[in-house]
Amino acid sequence: MENTDDLIWIIDNNYRLMGYNSTFSERRRTQVRVTPRTGDNVLREYLFLQKPAKIKELYDRALGGYSFLAETENYENGTSICYELSFKTLYLMKKDLLLDAVSINGT
Repeated sequence: MENTDDLIWIIDNNYRLMGYNSTFSERRRTQVRVTPRTGDNVLREYLFLQKPAKIKELYDRALGGYSFLAETENYENGTSICYELSFKTLYLMKKDLLLDAVSINGT
């Protein structure tokens, strides 16, 4: 997870943050001024720039077993920035369902 500049984070099916790379942590501190912690609910508004309802819709789709790309647009300091998000569902030990969402910054 540390061999890329992309943001990588993993959630469980209760929307709890299970893991992330240092790029994700740095970007959260810079953009929303919060340090993420394992166990955080990713739907809490402070963790992402997207509205919680929109990000939940994307997570629900991925947790339903679909892998897909999604583009989102946010405004930071009056500038429009587009992000491409790659969602992949990972199945571990036939019990745990984890979602790996990779955020790739693009403009």
